[in-house]
Amino acid sequence: MNWHNLEQKQKNWLVVAIILLVFAVLFQFVIEPIWQQKKELNSRLKDAQDTYVYLYNAGEEIAKYDNKHKFLSKSQQKQEINKIFSSYKVVVDGLVSQEHQTLIIIKTIPFKTLLTILKQLKNKYGIIVTKADIKRIKSGLVEAKLTLTSK
Repeated sequence: MNWHNLEQKQKNWLVVAIILLVFAVLFQFVIEPIWQQKKELNSRLKDAQDTYVYLYNAGEEIAKYDNKHKFLSKSQQKQEINKIFSSYKVVVDGLVSQEHQTLIIIKTIPFKTLLTILKQLKNKYGIIVTKADIKRIKSGLVEAKLTLTSK
């Protein structure tokens, strides 16, 4: 079988078959890998966009939180706790700052004053009581051992 021995109709079919074969090979080895890469990149882009939206929303939540509660280092937290108790003329008998909590011992404090101070710590700095051992000394006065944690 030689090109010159083929009739014109057979030559046309052979040319069409070769062209289709070239397109099939081109599609299989060039276009298909590019298409798969495009799909993968679109998927990664979608993931990145979802991550961006999540982080953006989380940033807004953090900004709201930061505006509501002032962030304090451990030493600043200790100072502010002392300052608030002192402003109510309450003597803090023990104040120990640990990794994630602060322990406070107060031998005598009016119960209403204690509640006011704890509310102020929560509202201003996001400091909450996680453990409280409160004993009544006499009418209106208590002894308190508190464990405080920042939200």
